[in-house]
Amino acid sequence: MVIGTPRLLPADGGPAHICVKLRKLRATLFPGAWMSVGCREAFSPLSHPFTAIVRKCGGLDREYAEVEFIFKVNEGRTWTQRLSNAIAKLSPKQPMKFFMTGPYGGGLGSLDPMKVIIFVVGGVGVTPAASLAPYLVKRGKDVYVIWSCRSASLIQHVAVEYFSNACHSYFDRQPDHRHIHYSGKGSEGHVFPPFVKTGRPDVAGVLQKAAKSAMSQDIFDLGVFVCGPNALVESTLMAADEFNADKTNAHIHVHAESFQM
Repeated sequence: MVIGTPRLLPADGGPAHICVKLRKLRATLFPGAWMSVGCREAFSPLSHPFTAIVRKCGGLDREYAEVEFIFKVNEGRTWTQRLSNAIAKLSPKQPMKFFMTGPYGGGLGSLDPMKVIIFVVGGVGVTPAASLAPYLVKRGKDVYVIWSCRSASLIQHVAVEYFSNACHSYFDRQPDHRHIHYSGKGSEGHVFPPFVKTGRPDVAGVLQKAAKSAMSQDIFDLGVFVCGPNALVESTLMAADEFNADKTNAHIHVHAESFQM
């Protein structure tokens, strides 16, 4: 059992989300890991898998781990809706108890040897990118993030927290490596960081530019990590297949994780 501070992000252009920051977690974590999370206040007998945005790795002989989870609130008789209702009754910054097991999985799998990593993520599928991008940059990899999101509040939270501060110096040097797009209903009244655009990103175009830059450095294998709804995964796979059909180009290797937002 761990104590977390939950925060509700409103449904503004897309679904609502729940952010939970956990500190002093007695575990050794690794970027991109997922954990199985449950909460008694949500009245769910089951725990649910979520990627942990790892802030500090922790360990018994080092600092305690510090992570954040982001849950999409699915309307109806769902555990995330029940959890959202319970959080709404709390006073600001009031803690809540969570139960979890793990960590499991994580990392890039077969993409790990690649020197160029491109994240193509949608909605709450951004969590692996937010967890892994700072770590990969420190390892000297060339990292791109393409993120399409319908929630203005989620963009404000994640873009500023992770893609502006955590990798600040990297994205200052390579601003064209960060493609964050608000695709929700209307942008009126929302104040985004200057690097956030509206509409859907040109995934195929970014892949072409990334490959051209890689080939100029004699790099001919690029890794694409795609996580999001089926439509995003399928369109990314199609863009990679079309690129790879030209045998004279570099080769794009894709690792896909699909979910329905």
